Amino acid sequence: MNGKIAAAFGAVNDEGAATLSGSFVTPLGHSFGLQLDGSVGSTDGNASYGIGAHAFWRDPSQALLGVYASYSGFDGERDVNLGLVAAEGEAYFGRVSLEGLVGFDYGYGDTDLFGSATVGFYPLDDLRLYGGYLNVVGRSFATLGAEWQPGLAAAPNASLFADGLVGEDDAWSVMGGVRFYLGKEHKSLIRRHREDDPGDLGLRAVSQVLDHLQVKAEEVRCPKPKVMLNGSCVYLSHN
Repeated sequence: MNGKIAAAFGAVNDEGAATLSGSFVTPLGHSFGLQLDGSVGSTDGNASYGIGAHAFWRDPSQALLGVYASYSGFDGERDVNLGLVAAEGEAYFGRVSLEGLVGFDYGYGDTDLFGSATVGFYPLDDLRLYGGYLNVVGRSFATLGAEWQPGLAAAPNASLFADGLVGEDDAWSVMGGVRFYLGKEHKSLIRRHREDDPGDLGLRAVSQVLDHLQVKAEEVRCPKPKVMLNGSCVYLSHN
């Protein structure tokens, strides 16, 4: 059994944000495992939360295959929630990891295709750089980030990380913080990512777009032929 706890601070769409997240993993036999994710946070004083679960098979030398589900909420000007159900996969090629999620998001009055594709590169055993693509609530985002485990004598299981998102309609976020890996054995970062728990990018990324989802939720509620304009449902004139 193993896990991790992380605290992050930053900005989402020009608003201050903070999150606390964690994961717990237990083996289900030799090559199978179950991971539970959780997070709480605040964006501009509005609370957010999320829970998630992974059931997976893994060979640390080759790949991971599994299923993923999560539920997240945001208590803002318009309370919104978002559920995800997806297939999950990873493939390992030396210092390169290919990671992806493909499924559906739902729960805000509409259902959209959800997916992410990430390329992770480890120039050093304790340094990960990544970039990729995320599609959630019908909008596209580019993802970029890094994680470094400095191997401090006082905290050998601690790492520093930064995540960034840039998407449609000028949506963006930048978050950075510290992560503590649980477990007695000290491992390099690349071994942790391939031998222990799957990544929690799905839940972390969703927590950073929930603020933007408020606009999407209101758009869904506008009955056709009305459209959203300056926060209200109106008829567009063709004159």
